[in-house]
This record gives sequence, C-alpha cells and structure tokens, in this order.
Amino acid sequence: MFWYCEDTHVLTWNLTDVGTLPGFTYFANENFAVTSKDGVIHCYSLEDLHEVFSVKVPGDSLGYIKLSDDGKLMLVSGETGGFWLYAKS
Repeated sequence: MFWYCEDTHVLTWNLTDVGTLPGFTYFANENFAVTSKDGVIHCYSLEDLHEVFSVKVPGDSLGYIKLSDDGKLMLVSGETGGFWLYAKS
C-alpha cells in the first residue's frame, strides 16, 4: 500500500475548514504546525497560517520532528539515525 499526502487541512474542533498547509504534517502543538514537502521542512503559525521558517531536510530521510512551544528550538531526526537541533539565533 502506498500512502501519499500532498497537503494538510487545518480544521477547528467543530470541523470548520480554516485553511490548507502544503505537505505532510510531522508535528503540531497549540501554536505551530511543522510540515515537509519536496525536501523542505516548513513551520507555520496556527494563528494565521503564515510561514515562520523553512529549512532543507537534513540527511537522507526524515524521521520525526519536535518543536518547542515557543517555536525557537526544533529537533529533527533522520529515519535511520542522526539528529539535528535547530535554534533561533
């Protein structure tokens, strides 16, 4: 079975469509959603769906992503090993 997801739909709890973010979502909290598409990781504010930052996917593949509540730290793992820590300067 092949799973393909092009975009992420953002909904409210009562299922009102708020908008669409490009790519597959790897992480979300109450403030941000982090997606990946075409080899780039994108972080979006859930307040107004604007892009906060984007970085190229490190390594060969993407495992998981964890973002701090304030969006200033992001930990990325490779699918088969390796970790990258991004910090806002």
